[in-house]
Amino acid sequence: MLPGLAGLGPTIVAIMWTETILAGIFIGARLYCRQFLRQVSGWDDVLMVATGVSSPFKKSAVEGLNNIPSFYSSCTPSSVQ
Repeated sequence: MLPGLAGLGPTIVAIMWTETILAGIFIGARLYCRQFLRQVSGWDDVLMVATGVSSPFKKSAVEGLNNIPSFYSSCTPSSVQ
């Protein structure tokens, strides 16, 4: 862990999810404007949607990886058998 970040895990996770929600709002606004106002969409719109859809999965994976050390620290040889 980086020095100075101890205990900031929940704050960092909240910021990551806030950024994800804001990105979803902006992607949705862009798609609305492109599809309903200009009636055109391109490959860049498809890539933005793919990135927006995969973003929550990446953030969940990061949260899961942060929980692995606490899981292994509670394991003992007798609990594994």
